[in-house]
Amino acid sequence: MLPAPELETITVDIGENRFTGEQRHARRTGIRIGRQFVAPNAGFNANQGKTMLSRMAQVAVDKAQAVHPDIARVALKEMMKNERFKSSLSAGALAWVTELLRG
Repeated sequence: MLPAPELETITVDIGENRFTGEQRHARRTGIRIGRQFVAPNAGFNANQGKTMLSRMAQVAVDKAQAVHPDIARVALKEMMKNERFKSSLSAGALAWVTELLRG
């Protein structure tokens, strides 16, 4: 009986964001067979819904920063009741929203 292969995770370059020029990378987890690394394609395990929610949350915060603080406070107070929305905010956006809601 052959031993089970060890899982290995590598980071691969997946290109450049054409709008920002940012280099993009993905993690791939697979096994080695001989010298060949075998794994699903980069992005195969991506959660498109989570990515979309994160983008939508950032857009909401960006728009809130462009309006009067009282209007932003009402809108974001309502949105922050949704745990998925709250958890999809970046650390910087969450800090800004928390500060806005305090004031």
